[in-house]
Amino acid sequence: MKNSTEFIFDPSVIDEGSQSQHTSLEDLYGYDVFSDKFSKNTKESKKQIKIEHNKAFNEVMKNKKNNTIDQAF
Repeated sequence: MKNSTEFIFDPSVIDEGSQSQHTSLEDLYGYDVFSDKFSKNTKESKKQIKIEHNKAFNEVMKNKKNNTIDQAF
């Protein structure tokens, strides 16, 4: 048995006319994922979520006696 690691280029398999057209996420859903605005909004959202998580954690740790841990979870 021959071990074949050779790639064969067959241009006949490429038929651009029969291929479906690809559409960007921006065109499909309105998300311009490669823009500076989208990147900035994403970073700001992650930052806000982190602040909220830290705030919740700190509240839980401060109020151990008031059964706040059960309410938080």
